[in-house]
Amino acid sequence: MTALWLTLIALLFIALLIIFLPLLLTHQKNALISDQQQQNVSIFKDRLAELASEQAQGTLEAADFLVLKTELEKALLVDVAEIEKPLFAPVVVNRGHWLLMGAVAFFVVLISLAMYVQLGRSEDFSKSLVLQEKVQQQALEDKKMREKLLKLVALLKEKLAQKPADLEKWHLLANSYAAIGQFTEAAQTYQAAMKAMGKTHPHYAVLNGSFAQMLFQAADEQMTPAVKQAMQETLAIDPMESSALLLKGIDAYTQGNVKQAIADWQKAKIRANDNLISQFIDPIINQAQSQLAQIPLPAKAAVANAKLVVQVSVANTLKEKLKPEQVVFVFARSVGGKMPLAIERLQVKDLPATVILDDSKAAMPTAVLSSVTTVEITARVSVSGQAREVTGDFFAIPAQVQVTNDGKAMLLINQQVP
Repeated sequence: MTALWLTLIALLFIALLIIFLPLLLTHQKNALISDQQQQNVSIFKDRLAELASEQAQGTLEAADFLVLKTELEKALLVDVAEIEKPLFAPVVVNRGHWLLMGAVAFFVVLISLAMYVQLGRSEDFSKSLVLQEKVQQQALEDKKMREKLLKLVALLKEKLAQKPADLEKWHLLANSYAAIGQFTEAAQTYQAAMKAMGKTHPHYAVLNGSFAQMLFQAADEQMTPAVKQAMQETLAIDPMESSALLLKGIDAYTQGNVKQAIADWQKAKIRANDNLISQFIDPIINQAQSQLAQIPLPAKAAVANAKLVVQVSVANTLKEKLKPEQVVFVFARSVGGKMPLAIERLQVKDLPATVILDDSKAAMPTAVLSSVTTVEITARVSVSGQAREVTGDFFAIPAQVQVTNDGKAMLLINQQVP
């Protein structure tokens, strides 16, 4: 920190020197001119004295003395004129100039200190350095941990090849994959473990539930058909399997059935370990209960049995820019509103497709399609995979549709979010 302050002081000194340098140079120039003039006058007087001495001694005639004296006077005038001849208009430095430069210097120092306090305080700089050091240290530790886990993965795969019935090592291998973010490999590990153990094994349902959980993580926490199938298969074998119950609750919650989600998560607590309960299950139950207390009564239906049939396609000019696995959101919302009343999720590879929007596709139970008579329908390809619109997404121009029992709409995705 001492080095930082010394650097700041040095920079301020340089800035002040630049401000006052013109005044100092002007003063020095005036002094040099004055000294040169005085020297020329002294030389003139000495030479004139020598001429007078020669005249007094009789070695120099009076007429010659006058001629030489005149020449000395002319030479002195020429020398003085050359010294005083300015290259630019002369500037006389006075007290006002010094006061002005002093005021400028004061404000430079004041503004510099103010900017430092606002943008570069030493405390913030120290915190930034500490934070940067922690981030670098954490990155180094993560790298070392990843390398250890990769070595552990290789060792576990070797052990399981020799002894495939070792259930503990299957769990350890899958958890190692999950710890380094390789959820697809973790799901494949559980799938291999189920095959090795067989459906009659007492822990088969636990393996299947963990398989469903890894599929959920690999799909960016989306309830895909594969996740739902694995979840349902698990609960058919063991209705109290905790991982499958957690997923069942998440599925109910995303569909707006908060009460069912809470009930499923409460059941999941029966067999879940204490760490999972305290770190995940209890917090989401509390959050869901708080949300449930704030949910108003459903709005009265404006259209009975509302249903919209939407045909979605993508322009040929955009097909090369899109990837088959990119997510497509098709949703209807009230005209001028932002909250979707009905939403469907599919992928680019599914297009063209016909989508059915009705009250079962509502994001929230209190905001449904049948609560309005006119909606705005659009479709969007999400480059980020998230429901929120970001730059680069592709979308269809919204269409306003009357909500009826069999309303139809056609959407062509041919625009891009700037």
